[in-house]
Amino acid sequence: MVEDCITIDADTNIEALVVTLDIEHTAVGDVIVTLTHEDTGSSVDLLFGLDCDGDDIVVTLDDAADSPVDDQCGAGSPSITGTFRPSQRLSEFDDESIAGTWVLEVDDGQPTETGALNGWSLSPGQPVPCSPASGSGHVFAAQLNAPLPIPDDDPDGATNCITISDARPINSVSVAIDISHPSVADLGVTLTHVETDSVMLLILFPTTESGEPCPGADIDVILVRSGAPDVDAACSPGTPTLSGTFKRTVSNPAFSGESMAGTWTLKVQDVNEGQLGTLNDWSIIAGLEGPPAVCPTAVGSGDSFSDSLPAPLAIPGDDPVGVMDCITIQDERPILDLDVALDIDANVGDLVIRLTHDDTGTTIVLMDRPGVPCAFCICGYDGIDVVLNDEATSLVQDECTDASPTKVGEFRRNEPLSAFDGESLAGNWTLHIVDDIEGSQGDLIGWTLIVGPEDEATVTPTVTPQATGTPLPPPPGGPVGDASCDDTVNAIDAAFILQFGAGLIGGLPCAGLADANQDGDVTSIDAALVLQFTAGLLGMLPP
Repeated sequence: MVEDCITIDADTNIEALVVTLDIEHTAVGDVIVTLTHEDTGSSVDLLFGLDCDGDDIVVTLDDAADSPVDDQCGAGSPSITGTFRPSQRLSEFDDESIAGTWVLEVDDGQPTETGALNGWSLSPGQPVPCSPASGSGHVFAAQLNAPLPIPDDDPDGATNCITISDARPINSVSVAIDISHPSVADLGVTLTHVETDSVMLLILFPTTESGEPCPGADIDVILVRSGAPDVDAACSPGTPTLSGTFKRTVSNPAFSGESMAGTWTLKVQDVNEGQLGTLNDWSIIAGLEGPPAVCPTAVGSGDSFSDSLPAPLAIPGDDPVGVMDCITIQDERPILDLDVALDIDANVGDLVIRLTHDDTGTTIVLMDRPGVPCAFCICGYDGIDVVLNDEATSLVQDECTDASPTKVGEFRRNEPLSAFDGESLAGNWTLHIVDDIEGSQGDLIGWTLIVGPEDEATVTPTVTPQATGTPLPPPPGGPVGDASCDDTVNAIDAAFILQFGAGLIGGLPCAGLADANQDGDVTSIDAALVLQFTAGLLGMLPP
């Protein structure tokens, strides 16, 4: 055995220790190398049990390397050369001072082989800096330039962090994750708010419904607090085997009330040997109190303006602050008529919904704890999928059914939308939803402002669907009129169709389904049909 030591005076904290080794040896598989920090007692086997009969080792050992040193053996000399992960993790030394005495031991268990330690060195390393999150509003995305390797059978896992400057308080957090891995049953995923040490357990060793380890590959999910199937029992036969929106492993309201500002770290751990994967992308989708400092630009122009929410935005229960979402519109034309499309999954009778034009200060109540038309009655059912306008015959406040969603169609709002008439459309618009009843929680799915002529009721055509000689059959998988491919037909689909017809977007997710009258073309007539169907004026759309 050879033992060599160095003494370091610099009092620098170790963030990611890196070790270089230059060893001559005629059978490197016999070599065992151990590094010990005598001042702290920490010790790590750098090389142990190499499966290689070649000569010589010239390596850099770094926990962040892609491949383990134990698997290396080249035909030349040195047989092991490059940058690799050590046999045991150097993170054992993290947060210690590098000052003090360090001892390197090189042992050869076979007396018939010879060798020499030519040199070695230590570097305390620097932490990988956290990138500022991209996006604003409610979505904060990581900026991964390349997929991040997930180390195999390693409790330290792969970590990626982002910094966020938005200091608004949090009322909910959802997380979108894209992972490539051949065995998702091996994976655990956590999110940590570094400034507060709050941790959210997102995924933990997914299984099939029967409790067997999930045999599938890859993950592409949005993880929410409630209202969706459990992610850990969502294994499916396809690839990715976990795909869609699911409830995270632990549904406690982690981070609630904290500031969004600070450093956020996502960790992916692989607990079983033999499989390698990568973290491809991730983002935080946050429900925050108050509108963002910079409202995201509305999707669309012409007749409709929507928020491009990538996932449902949580509406906290029993919270007078509620949730706000806002959009910025550049179109400066005066408002002659304004309608609002709402898609909300929540207990209808608990909600107070307001719309505000931030630039003018005009605000109205769209809905206030609606019920049935009687005193002190509330609507105890879930779901709103409506278009609110001044010309509708029924008041949204009085609508309540036991279907799901409870409110579907066109209705008058609580206070007239004509309050905005004559104002410029340009500026920031904020939708504010409050649920002040304990024990319930819901989600804002989407909302759209629809602008039109002053008397929309007199110019909207009543279209009678006409059969064509060779109608185009809709593609399988959804109802006619479902332009957005979300398996429902609502005002959001009409907004998509109008944008497409005006040339504002280049395509539709389900163009065949958007052709509501099946005449081979997608036009504003199809949008009118969808709105009439949503309002209950048409019993059905053409098959």
